[in-house]
Amino acid sequence: MAASTWPGFSGEGTWYKGNLHCHSTESDGDRSPADVTRFYKSRGYSFITLSDHRRVTDISDQASDGFLPIGGMEIDGNHALTGGPFHMLAIGLHALNAQQPGLELPELLDAIAADGGISIFCHPYWLGTCATDLENLDRCVGVEVFNANCEVEIAKGYSTECWDDTLQRGMRFFGFAHDDAHWRSDDFGRAWILVRAAKLDEASILQAIRDGVFYSSSGPIIESLGIDNGTVTVTCSPVAAIHFVGDTRYGQRTAAPVGESITSAEYKLDGRERYLRVECVASDGSRAWSNPVWFV
Repeated sequence: MAASTWPGFSGEGTWYKGNLHCHSTESDGDRSPADVTRFYKSRGYSFITLSDHRRVTDISDQASDGFLPIGGMEIDGNHALTGGPFHMLAIGLHALNAQQPGLELPELLDAIAADGGISIFCHPYWLGTCATDLENLDRCVGVEVFNANCEVEIAKGYSTECWDDTLQRGMRFFGFAHDDAHWRSDDFGRAWILVRAAKLDEASILQAIRDGVFYSSSGPIIESLGIDNGTVTVTCSPVAAIHFVGDTRYGQRTAAPVGESITSAEYKLDGRERYLRVECVASDGSRAWSNPVWFV
């Protein structure tokens, strides 16, 4: 088997909590950029991207010891490459400070990459996007598997089925959980990523994201995750169930007795899985999602 452990759960580094998708009064959010950063600082986040629509809102003056603003924006449009509408996070931008009008999606993705940025596909369930719409997004590192705003406003925040369909088709997408906070409903402080990096600077955080050295959560903590002699073992904060999710029929659900919780589970690999990821599901419905490991 090609995989022996999950990125981030071995070796050295520190876990840093961050949110890459939120909005301010500079686009369609109801809080000022300063208020947005003040909120995430107060909640112990180490980094955020203020992803206002089609333009970068500069919050570099909000940087402080232990808090890293990362430049970015949310681009959007319609393109045959995705079968219709797209919304894409562009993270880690420097010279590129606005969505250039008239550029097609492939050109936009090239421009993001040329500026050192990362592209993440937003809320596919909300957009009505399916896996076949994402097959040619080779400049994209992953998809939002949970979007808090889409969930609290129209109950379309979870896109795990779309994610699994992309993985089964051979697309190596990482999974992200974000607030997409607009501050008009309870859509803030509900989802984040935990990135493991050597230090809290932009280069280290972005490289860890590119390498999949993170997991996503709306509550539970994944403490350890690895493979030994064909057995996957996960430990986590107390949850109601742990899901091992593979392609097609491969996987397992391990659940606690009603009213109780578990903090670990094991899964014996069949040997024919093409990928495997882990979900930890708390009694209140919040979840943590590991990134997949691939065996082929």
